[in-house]
Amino acid sequence: RIPMEIVDSAGRRFCLEKELFRGGEGSIHPIAGNTTLLAKLYHRAIGPLKQAKLAAMAHSSREALLRVAAWPSATLHAVAGGPVVGFMMPRFDGARSELHQLYTPASRKVIFRRADWAFLIHAARNVAAAVDTVHEAGHVIGDVNQRNFVVGGEGTVKVLDCDSFQIRDQGRTFFCEVGMPEFTPPELQGRPLAGIERVPNHDAFGLAVLCFQLLFMGRHPFAGRFHGTGEMPIERAISESRFAFGRNARSRLMEPPPGMVPFAALPSDIAALFEGAFGGESSRPAARQWVTALDAARRELTACTVEPIHKYHRAQGECFWCRLERGSGVFFFIGEVPSVSISTFDLSKVWAEITLATVLSYEPPARPTFQFAGSPVAPELGQRRRTARFAQFGAAAGLLGLALFFGNWAPLIVPLMVVVMLCPMPGRAERRRRVRKLRDAQRAWRYAYARGEKELSIDPLKRKRTELDQVRHEYEMTDRQKQEELAALAANAKQSQLQRYLERQFIRDHRIADIGLGRKGTLANWGIVTAADVTFGTLRAVQGFGPVLRSKMMAWRAQVEARFVFDSRHAIPPSDLSALEYRWMRRKRELEVRLSAGAAEAHRLNATITRRRESILPELDPVAREWAQAAADVDAINRAISPRKYGRASA
Repeated sequence: RIPMEIVDSAGRRFCLEKELFRGGEGSIHPIAGNTTLLAKLYHRAIGPLKQAKLAAMAHSSREALLRVAAWPSATLHAVAGGPVVGFMMPRFDGARSELHQLYTPASRKVIFRRADWAFLIHAARNVAAAVDTVHEAGHVIGDVNQRNFVVGGEGTVKVLDCDSFQIRDQGRTFFCEVGMPEFTPPELQGRPLAGIERVPNHDAFGLAVLCFQLLFMGRHPFAGRFHGTGEMPIERAISESRFAFGRNARSRLMEPPPGMVPFAALPSDIAALFEGAFGGESSRPAARQWVTALDAARRELTACTVEPIHKYHRAQGECFWCRLERGSGVFFFIGEVPSVSISTFDLSKVWAEITLATVLSYEPPARPTFQFAGSPVAPELGQRRRTARFAQFGAAAGLLGLALFFGNWAPLIVPLMVVVMLCPMPGRAERRRRVRKLRDAQRAWRYAYARGEKELSIDPLKRKRTELDQVRHEYEMTDRQKQEELAALAANAKQSQLQRYLERQFIRDHRIADIGLGRKGTLANWGIVTAADVTFGTLRAVQGFGPVLRSKMMAWRAQVEARFVFDSRHAIPPSDLSALEYRWMRRKRELEVRLSAGAAEAHRLNATITRRRESILPELDPVAREWAQAAADVDAINRAISPRKYGRASA
């Protein structure tokens, strides 16, 4: 029988009120007239070693510890000088939830409705700060796990179950003899923990796991797809340092599960801390390093323009939560739904702007026409050319006569005739130069024309208009689709109510054959925390869960479903209506942003094309001039050389 009057180690008497909480080891009671302390009383008598440990903890109590931990400030006794039956500890005001209720999306969306990624980072920072405080006092938590920490509505974190810590006081060490495998570092995996002296570096591993789970929606850093042979349960993955995320996951034959926060979304210094924490014993960051890095990471977050509750590192440039939620269909955070949605967006006005910006016809660049006189040619060039040609024919005729007269010399004379006929005529070199210049000018024009044609193309504007047409159609359909979903929600009310019922049945709260705390923890690390998460598909991915265990889990789900009773009075609860309204409000807001941005982009494209139209002719003008001049030069020399063929050159 629990006494209602108790004595502390200093001989002071206190009256206890009705218990607030009853656990497997003891019960928690308020102290009458005291709003800052609570009393923990053990159900059964504790041994001398535990009594000495509690006395050492009360002796080493410090203000810093009492701020962050349920640390014994005094031992409690049924009678003065009697055996220890419990201890006093600080009372934490405000609602407190276990840490896993924050990082698990299913429970977070119920208990911490306003929590976003910034809140989770802040909570991780406070977990690290609490661990650092314990280490600064010379103690080690030892059994780091999610149940040792509770979190309040503002993200404040307190440490529980301090009587299981490894305590050092006055030269004596009281060991921590327990530990959860999922949070135990590789060097301690599989070893009996009783009698092992823990060090802060061992806590550093469990702390990194908790930080990872807070940032990665409850997923364990060693729960991933194994590409080797055989099973890869989390305990084995930890012992073999098979971190499932990070740059070198493939080299460890691991891969993150699908639908996860991308590791690349982390700030570089946070990613480096995780790599170090799970890379080896010598590279684990201490708790204080996490505090500094997480503080910096939170300052570098920015809000999504489409969904303000989405926070992401500004170096990413875009919101990965929107992309992740579109791909998975899962909403990780639920924002506030205003009672009256006020929007200044006017579709008709925005679409009028888009129409105005996209009405632009294509006008190919035209070659300017110029009339130029050819470069001067020597007036006597034609006469010189005719004289040279007459001399050529005369020499060729003389050589032909010699060939006929001296028949034996013909093989030598004929080549001489060919050489004579091929002798360059006056003006030939100049003509070649002018023709070459004309061809160069034509090539330059073709290049300039092709470039101008590309720059003046309205294809980008056409593509933008087609894209925005589709977005407008989606926007105009949102209200209709929302009503269709509402009708489907009413038609499927029983199935929806069953789904909500299953989502409230947390695996940890049920007794399931052959599924103990360890296996429940494994399921949680794979994102399976409620009966709704239990399917053949999700269970098949869990390492260490073979056909037998999968069948037991499916049988348990069937039992839970059998206890469900449909309540027709609450076919569609307000929470579902609110969630539906929230989803469609988000969708409309996203489309509004795309349309508004599309209008601005269309105006920019239109202005760019118009500006290029105004500048392209001046850019083409010198090229066209060179072409016209080169053509006139060729024409002038042609007339000078062959007046019969091209006409006589003008004076």
